[in-house]
Amino acid sequence: MARGALRTLDTMRPGAPGEPGSPGNNVASVTQPATHSLWLRAAIVIVAGLLAYSNSFSGPFIFDDEITIVENSQIRDLTHLTVLSAEREVPTAGRPLVNLSFALNYAVGGLNVTGYHAVNLALHLLCALLLFGLVHRIVTMSHAGGGRF
Repeated sequence: MARGALRTLDTMRPGAPGEPGSPGNNVASVTQPATHSLWLRAAIVIVAGLLAYSNSFSGPFIFDDEITIVENSQIRDLTHLTVLSAEREVPTAGRPLVNLSFALNYAVGGLNVTGYHAVNLALHLLCALLLFGLVHRIVTMSHAGGGRF
């Protein structure tokens, strides 16, 4: 292990082209810190999301939650396909994945509001990480291509 660490340090020393340490041969030394930095930034996104929504877990159902969750009889039974087609008067009409998500939440925890908030937070964090990854990819590609898309 120590030899591998020393070898990595050797590749970071400047050298003649083609030798270990030359600008073209230090991929290992550049990749590892960049990967750690990327993970740190992703962790910051997650922590920021957790802090922003941390007070929502004790809150009750509000606004359209009464109609879309509490009064929505279609989310009570996962065995029927009606869970994918909400009634016209329900805010989840035309949004089968939302209704399915509520049905899965109901199957796991009933009307326990904490479960719905936890799933909502998880979906928001997942979307935030996907956006973070997309922006990172675009920025990385623009730097690799000389700043042009």
